[in-house]
Amino acid sequence: MSRMTPSISKLIYVTQDIIDGISPDLPLTLSTIRIPEALIGDSDLLSIFDHSRPLGISPGYAEDGRLLGLAISDNLNCRIIEFKTAKRGERRRPAGGSSATDVAPGLKSLEEKILCRPAGDLLAFDMGPLAMALYKDLRLSITSAIDIQSAYSAVDRKPLGAIRAAVGDDADSPYKMKVKVENIKNTFLYPVYDPDNNHTVIDLAVRAWVSQFLAIYGNGESVFEKAPRIDTRKLTAPHLQMISKLFNDSHRLDQKKPVQVAHQFQQSVNGADSQLQLKATHFNNRFRGDRKLRMEVDGQHGKFNVTGSLGGVSGRAANVVTTNNLTKNVITTVTSIGRDDPTTAEAQRAAAVLRILQGTDKLLDESPWIQNIWFPQDDEGSLTWPEEWSKESIAKPTRKQSLPPFQLNSSQRSAVNYMMSRQDKDRITLVQGPPGTGKTSVIAAFVHFSSILPQFGGVWLVAQSNVAVKNIAEKLAKTNFLEWKLLVSRDFIFQWHEHLYTKITDRIISSEEFISTSKASIRGTKVILCTLSMLSNKNLKKFTTEVPLKTLIIDEASQIEIGSYVPVFSNFKGSLRKVCFIGDDKQLPPHGQEDLKDLQSIFEVPHLSKHVKFLDTQYRMPPQIGTIISDLVYEGKLKSNPEHPVTSDTTACYFLDIPGKERPLQTGSYLNTAECEAILLLAEKLEEQGKSYRIITPYDGQRTYIETEMKEKGLKWEDKCFNVDSFQGNEEDFIIISVVRSRSLGFLKNLRRTNVMLTRCKLGMFIVSSLQFLQGPGAETLVGKLLKRMEPAVWLTPTDIEEGKF
Repeated sequence: MSRMTPSISKLIYVTQDIIDGISPDLPLTLSTIRIPEALIGDSDLLSIFDHSRPLGISPGYAEDGRLLGLAISDNLNCRIIEFKTAKRGERRRPAGGSSATDVAPGLKSLEEKILCRPAGDLLAFDMGPLAMALYKDLRLSITSAIDIQSAYSAVDRKPLGAIRAAVGDDADSPYKMKVKVENIKNTFLYPVYDPDNNHTVIDLAVRAWVSQFLAIYGNGESVFEKAPRIDTRKLTAPHLQMISKLFNDSHRLDQKKPVQVAHQFQQSVNGADSQLQLKATHFNNRFRGDRKLRMEVDGQHGKFNVTGSLGGVSGRAANVVTTNNLTKNVITTVTSIGRDDPTTAEAQRAAAVLRILQGTDKLLDESPWIQNIWFPQDDEGSLTWPEEWSKESIAKPTRKQSLPPFQLNSSQRSAVNYMMSRQDKDRITLVQGPPGTGKTSVIAAFVHFSSILPQFGGVWLVAQSNVAVKNIAEKLAKTNFLEWKLLVSRDFIFQWHEHLYTKITDRIISSEEFISTSKASIRGTKVILCTLSMLSNKNLKKFTTEVPLKTLIIDEASQIEIGSYVPVFSNFKGSLRKVCFIGDDKQLPPHGQEDLKDLQSIFEVPHLSKHVKFLDTQYRMPPQIGTIISDLVYEGKLKSNPEHPVTSDTTACYFLDIPGKERPLQTGSYLNTAECEAILLLAEKLEEQGKSYRIITPYDGQRTYIETEMKEKGLKWEDKCFNVDSFQGNEEDFIIISVVRSRSLGFLKNLRRTNVMLTRCKLGMFIVSSLQFLQGPGAETLVGKLLKRMEPAVWLTPTDIEEGKF
């Protein structure tokens, strides 16, 4: 192929695949161009688009979220530009649209002829992420760019909704058009581009063609005329860098969501209408609505495969819709197809940043929270706030209240005072709390003290997980502070986690009750607790009216990527005056950081590190374990309770030498059955002795196997076995740890997760691994170093366990 000639691959027919009723079918000439080898200088390769009619564009992404291809289409031609050599971080150029000599001529031509064309609009679904991918990956500008979902006010941001709004559908359409729903869903399902896969090539071209088609069909011209445009040349370099990272981080995390999920379930028949029902047995792979199903069935004549869909999900139960009658067959496997939709919080984040790109929201310039976190004045961490905030009066207590006698150490008192400060320099407060240092006690003390001072009201207390929020609520109840409400999603609690809330049921408000809850029942509430995601719920107005969000306490802040705060800073910019971040950057990181290394929590923002207060004494672990963790993880700064009931005369950590080997599972997890057998034996002995224990393992495959075997052996299995991520913030007298790995390090390479795993016990810990592994490949892991430091390390065998020699 000549370097100056695109490869003409085919004529494709797109209209009947998407919208039925356009006749005749229109052929689209599809060709591909490779950048920068083919598109050099002032070539004619893009001259077919040298007109003022709208162009549709669509991105094709690599598996890692990098922009790999761009389809450009008018009503007759489509060109797919392949950025074969465009790797993330290459071709740096100044922001704001100025050219640089190191930009390949092909990219320069693409920018001038298409992305910043002098006449005519560019249209795309999800234009915001696309515009930022062009900037982040290729340093390309774009002008007169329209986000299609915004133009049609598609609330759920799905392409299907915008297409339906554009063409009507069935009876609503004056032209009797029929939208082919499943075809549209399939076309937009998985925007990963593979030039060797014909399906991904065609889907990419069709997405671009549909984008321009909506502008020339029906009243599309008038709709898009009113739509706000994106022009990245109008944004400053710092703003572009911040926005592109927000979009890019969100997009890459979305790309990591699985396209299909294998379910664990029980099969039943709904007696009322004889409809097939499946009941999920595990929350993490529960059924979700609007999904296709692929099922393997064991029937009278052997195994066969069936497809279907979910006809409704409530709690654990899901109705199955299929043309086959399966009520008398055994379904052996069920896999649902489709990515999870963005959460409400994710959608609000994307919407807020899109408004900034479109120039309709001045949040970056007007929010002091964003200014101080993302655009500091200097490297010293100086913080600047509106003058009127400093002039707000600090009132005296409105009532007398007897406070519980909190037993706080000096670092905890310092942290509470820091959180109580209303000075400008302390409006952003960061408290680092290593395991067992009393983060929840610090939060409870703050709540008690702040509740009698009007300037703190209202206090909203949030965390990343529902379990962390529940733990804080129980702590408040235990300290006799009862002027709070806890907001929780129905999807989390109904038929899944009611048992977690038995101690505080009377103060729970489920999301299904938000609309019906009266203002009178909220009045007088001093504190509202919920997850960070819940702050984006559209039905919170009556709660924020009665308890304005003025002071925000964020637990587990080290697990939250900083872009997740954008909806909060946008939605509550009028009321928010103080934010306290509580966490530990030596424990669990933001979700996805292991793969996407540049994700940051608030604790990893360099200029804010000077504002961190450190809780310096742990009360959970026996000192013989706590001292080692302090040296290996916290640079020796973490002290242990000298009055801990487990003294150095008692062995607090045992190792079980189990020489089994792990094997990979199809789910991507790992299983070591030899370790499982030893753990079951140990669990049985601890149960006989009446000991309180929990089991932690890095891998879900191991956890599921242990839980299933415990159930079959008649052991107490509910809330006994956890993966590491689900157990941060929790503790137990005795902890059994299944390392699983015996060949390569895998999970153990992550110090933060291993730190969480090893710091949960109050009285003792059993580590199930093998001597050969921990003295060999695993010697330099945190577990291996712990073994070296134990004096002496006590190894057990299954016989020792059987005989109770521990």
